[in-house]
Amino acid sequence: MNTLTPYRTNMSRWVQCGVLLLVFTAGGIVGAMVAAKTIHSRMNYYREHPEALPAAMVPRLKYELGLNEGQVERVRDIITPRHARIAEYQQQNARAMHNEFKLMEEEVAQVLDEKQNAMWREVTNSVRERYLPKTQTVDVPDDSSEVPKS
Repeated sequence: MNTLTPYRTNMSRWVQCGVLLLVFTAGGIVGAMVAAKTIHSRMNYYREHPEALPAAMVPRLKYELGLNEGQVERVRDIITPRHARIAEYQQQNARAMHNEFKLMEEEVAQVLDEKQNAMWREVTNSVRERYLPKTQTVDVPDDSSEVPKS
């Protein structure tokens, strides 16, 4: 005999609603994480391949702004060289950031003993890989390369 009390029936509905809410929330969280990862990967791609951005941007502008073919060509002719210069300025700033980081790394290394220095190099390499912008080469300027001895 299957007799359920009204309390038991209501509790079952509350559990069902809770599970439904939990699944809905989990789906939203997973969707947000996938969207964030996709946006981040596209940003990294265009940062590493700046020549690809104008080719992707012009068709989107054509669609969003309703450009005609003449406007598309003029916009492409404007965006392509300007974007190349913007990418060049980003590289210059990235080099400057790497130079400052290298100087800081060397100055701190002079204060540490061998064991601390090895751990410090691991930390700085991790930071360099994870947080500093990618650059072709790192040049330390001659005038600021002298690290004060302590």
